[in-house]
Amino acid sequence: MAFILGTPDNDTLDGTLKADTFTGGEGADTINGSQGVDIAVYSGNAADYRLGWSNGSYTVTDLNLNDGNDGADVLTGIETLRFADRDYALPPIGEFRATITTLNDQMNPSLAVLTDGSTIITWDSYSPSGTAVPGIGAQRFDVNGMAVGPEFLVNTITQGAQSDPFVAALANGGFVIAWESGDGKDAQKGIFGRLYNAEGVAQGGEFRVNTTTESQQLDPVIAGLADGGFVVSWASNLQDGSGYGVYAQRYDASGVAQGGEIPVNSYTIGDQSGPSISALASGGFVVTWASDGQDGDSSGVYAQRFDANGATVGSEFLVNTEIVNIQNQSVVTELANGDLVFSWRSQYQDGGLGGVYAQRFDSDGVAQSTEFRVNTTVAESQRSPSITALEGGGFVIVWESQLQDGSAEGVYAQIYSDTGVPVGGEFRINSTTADAQASPEVAATSDGGFIVTWTSMGQDGSLQGIFAQRFTSGGEALAPSVHGTSGDDTIDLRGDGLSGVGHAGNDTYVVLFSNTQLVEAPGEGTDQVKSVISWTLGDNLENLNLIGGAAIDGTGNELANNIAGNTAANLLSGGAGNDTLIGGAGNDTLDGGADVDVLRGGADDDTYLVTAGDSVVEASGQGTDNVISTVSFVLSANVENLKLKGWDAINGTGNGLANTISGNSGSNILLGGGGADLLQGGGGNDTLNGEGGTDTLQGGSGDDTYYTSPTDSIIEGLNSGYDTVYSSINWTLSANLEKLVLTGAALKGKGNSLDNTLLGTESRNILNGNAGNDDIDGGGGNDLLLGGSGNDTINGGDGIDNLRSGDGNDILTGGAGPDAFSFDSALSDVTNVDTITDFEHLSDKMRLDDDIFTAFNAGVSNKVLAGQLVQGDGLTTAQDADDHIIYDTGSGALYYDADGNGAGAAVQFAQLGTGSHPTISEADFVIIA
Repeated sequence: MAFILGTPDNDTLDGTLKADTFTGGEGADTINGSQGVDIAVYSGNAADYRLGWSNGSYTVTDLNLNDGNDGADVLTGIETLRFADRDYALPPIGEFRATITTLNDQMNPSLAVLTDGSTIITWDSYSPSGTAVPGIGAQRFDVNGMAVGPEFLVNTITQGAQSDPFVAALANGGFVIAWESGDGKDAQKGIFGRLYNAEGVAQGGEFRVNTTTESQQLDPVIAGLADGGFVVSWASNLQDGSGYGVYAQRYDASGVAQGGEIPVNSYTIGDQSGPSISALASGGFVVTWASDGQDGDSSGVYAQRFDANGATVGSEFLVNTEIVNIQNQSVVTELANGDLVFSWRSQYQDGGLGGVYAQRFDSDGVAQSTEFRVNTTVAESQRSPSITALEGGGFVIVWESQLQDGSAEGVYAQIYSDTGVPVGGEFRINSTTADAQASPEVAATSDGGFIVTWTSMGQDGSLQGIFAQRFTSGGEALAPSVHGTSGDDTIDLRGDGLSGVGHAGNDTYVVLFSNTQLVEAPGEGTDQVKSVISWTLGDNLENLNLIGGAAIDGTGNELANNIAGNTAANLLSGGAGNDTLIGGAGNDTLDGGADVDVLRGGADDDTYLVTAGDSVVEASGQGTDNVISTVSFVLSANVENLKLKGWDAINGTGNGLANTISGNSGSNILLGGGGADLLQGGGGNDTLNGEGGTDTLQGGSGDDTYYTSPTDSIIEGLNSGYDTVYSSINWTLSANLEKLVLTGAALKGKGNSLDNTLLGTESRNILNGNAGNDDIDGGGGNDLLLGGSGNDTINGGDGIDNLRSGDGNDILTGGAGPDAFSFDSALSDVTNVDTITDFEHLSDKMRLDDDIFTAFNAGVSNKVLAGQLVQGDGLTTAQDADDHIIYDTGSGALYYDADGNGAGAAVQFAQLGTGSHPTISEADFVIIA
């Protein structure tokens, strides 16, 4: 271990092969850690430094010059940043060496991801003494790729060769490693294993797995089972009476064997070898292997399913479809949906020396679709596949490819969906391409990605070494990262290309580049991102604060986020969760998303997108603000406008300001509140009520209903539905409105040129239909009802009503009480004959205007005198000189004859009754001037 100090100048500091501590001091220093776990020391607190990544190195820049200037440094091979108040960890970047030991060969790796997210890698390790007798080495890495403790030797027996290890994760957080062990005397080998708990502590020494010890047992594989136990499978020579056969042994979680050895293969002619195993969610397991000659050619891939007790489920089955030449090196995994995916090497099938193929089967072992080629590149040989199911439901296959990366071998991968559809193309795993990279193994990580380990020739400075690299679910290599502490960290990541991992505590991240990744686990404090660019909060990050003066956007996640804008126009989107969005200055748009959100706009003209339960908070004088809502909404104080969206029948309510409230395509109720409001109904059958103030009500399409105040105006388009106005004041229907209903103390109502319906109150009303074929109902009270032009239907209702029909063939109903029917428009027996449906003799009156009925003079007499009315069944003409009113008692037709002698044709002006016809006399008429 060395302590290496810089000068006030720009230094280049190189480390040793051991753990070094560097203090660069002032100046722009370049620090190269070399081997070992190295530390770079800085004088200030962590929040005073900007961290970045450039050209394969970390950058650290001192931003606070008041406590000394540590300059701007470039770091390579440094594992820890030590500040005055805390340490930040720098995990391995890209592919990393998994071993501390580099002397001689480290090869044939196996790996497993444990329940806490950490990874255990094990391998063949040749002894440092150069005796070429390998042992089993292992190293644990935490969820961030940092080594946990030193590498350790798994085997305690050191006589003979210990080789070909395989590791599996257990349900209790521990792991188990199995390997081939020679006795040091001859070539015979057996299978041994060793169990470790979740802390990585060995639970006793190694134990022999195979019961049968004759000849040799090779190629161990392991799977952790659903009940916490595990199963080991291997190839055993001569045990089944032929060459090699495949066997298995179950263990409980304590490492106690359950029953005896299980023969896996049923077909025993020739060799069955090279097993691979996968646990099943049902508690059982599946084993696959290569079988000589069984498929009719050289070698084929077979599989057998077992239940949780180790009993076979069904028969062994052929996996590969193509049987020509050799199919071997098979591997298997179970997907989240219960399907099984097998992969293997097939000789010559892809046109090269060999390719990697795969096939999906359902949980019953039935093939799904057909086998497919995994590798895209077919030149030379692709071999040694490894497979794992991914957290997202898909799977990834890795293999070694000959000459593809320009060296002897390289490691490649292909990701698939859960239905076997390729996700992107094949991609190279190893970054170093010199010599050979081979023997890959892959395991899924808890974040949806995966980790690959392999053997690399010459990369660690000796013969073969073990390297590894982590990837995201999309196949991208994990970005370089800075790890905080368990306290409240402020990590300034405004340098390009870095990821931050805050761990526990209430952490703050400062970001500038979109490729910065932030990683937080659940329950690790309340964390904040300060961003100079548009930013979307990742998993387990709570708060976002936009900084700077650019018009950028902020987006939340499923948590209860607090998102604050900057001084420019921002789009803030909460997503799921009960969020608080704060716009600040600028014309901001705040979208709470799902759940119950609080939206605070700040200065300038803000737009709010709300859902059920959201609240909007605005201070006085902070611009003209708009709410867009998909649910019923009431404008809070100081918010001006509301627009309803969608098709649902929802409502909008204003406040005391001059609001503009717009409906959607559904049937809305729009209430203006106080103020001079503009209400716009849009589509649907809307109800608009200005609620005081000088309001403009615009219904739009649909059958709309309006409630008016004294100074309101209503705007309706042509053919925009059948619209109704309710008014408690005198009201005249404007253009394109059909119906008027008077309420309260309203007295007068007037129609327009359409066919209107006018309804009075229980008090006295004056209703005027104006033009059109109107339907007028006076209701209660002593009403004056004016038909106007058109063929009107007028109903007096209760009270003493005066029905002035005007022009047109009108239908008049007086209703209860003594009513008057006035005839004061030019007569026409074609276009102006009114029907009185309920005339009551000696109660109702027919009022005849002497300007129309010129035979009478109201100034002389306001009565029809005896002899001026003649009536009889079928009578239609005058009988003598003073017969001016003629009543056909049989038909109910009532005529006027101007000269009274029949010389001029009598003109019908009324029809009394429809089914039956009332009795009348001269007393039923009144002459008016």
